[in-house]
Amino acid sequence: MQITQIRFYLAEEAPVTFKIYNLLGEVVTEVLNQPMPAGVHVVYWHGRDASGQDVASGVYFYQLTAANHISTRRMTVLK
Repeated sequence: MQITQIRFYLAEEAPVTFKIYNLLGEVVTEVLNQPMPAGVHVVYWHGRDASGQDVASGVYFYQLTAANHISTRRMTVLK
């Protein structure tokens, strides 16, 4: 099983969402959707879609949204 770990920092408490998208821009899964306190946090994605199935090898994007900040990064899943 492959696990992706993403660290992020919040300067203040904020609602946070963390979503995984495929190359078509479709949401694969929503890993996190909740308010979080200020500080350093870690999000783990186990390489599964919203129905719990392993995703295929390929390029995916994760999007972290916290308050008014949006960060999108690319990642590659290799199996």
